[in-house]
Amino acid sequence: MVDASVDTVYDGAGGVRDTLVANAVELVEERGLADFTGREVARRAGVSHGAPRRYFPTLESLLAAVAVRGFAMLGNDLGHAAGELPETDARARLMAIAQRYVRFAVDHPALFEVMFRHDLLANSGQGLRAHSTDVFAVAQGAIAAVIDVEGTDLVAERTAVDLWAGIHGLATLVARRAIEVIATDPVEVLVERQVRAHLGA
Repeated sequence: MVDASVDTVYDGAGGVRDTLVANAVELVEERGLADFTGREVARRAGVSHGAPRRYFPTLESLLAAVAVRGFAMLGNDLGHAAGELPETDARARLMAIAQRYVRFAVDHPALFEVMFRHDLLANSGQGLRAHSTDVFAVAQGAIAAVIDVEGTDLVAERTAVDLWAGIHGLATLVARRAIEVIATDPVEVLVERQVRAHLGA
């Protein structure tokens, strides 16, 4: 639980707004969407139950802020994954990014679900699509680098969409443990298989 000081000014630059978002993220991680309420977020933040509406006029706009925070976390994870390997090893960097993407979904299943509920949150005013596009751009850049280095005749944009749709679908199945019904291979092997299916061995 992240508490807001009673002396915090409601200025939107950090302070109560950030505290509300931090507690909302925690609540989503603990309970998912089913039991998510603005009142519970306010209680955890130590503010009045009406305080969230000062910044988030609807529950959807608060959830969208949660999703934006999730994309920031995911983007940071992917950046670290890529940064741990030399730029000259394009395929290894792509594989690391793909593995970290799936690992994020496993570690934060409820948050991951909220992040991609564009059907619910697209009109929240939080620019959710732009944040998801930024994350996809990391993957797209890594895929384009592999194609460039390996000199294949694949079309980077099309391959990126096809490959990342597969990685995202795999991440969703793994996060929900649905993959266990159809596959017994380790997750790392499944990720490698997705990459090779679209880029070759």
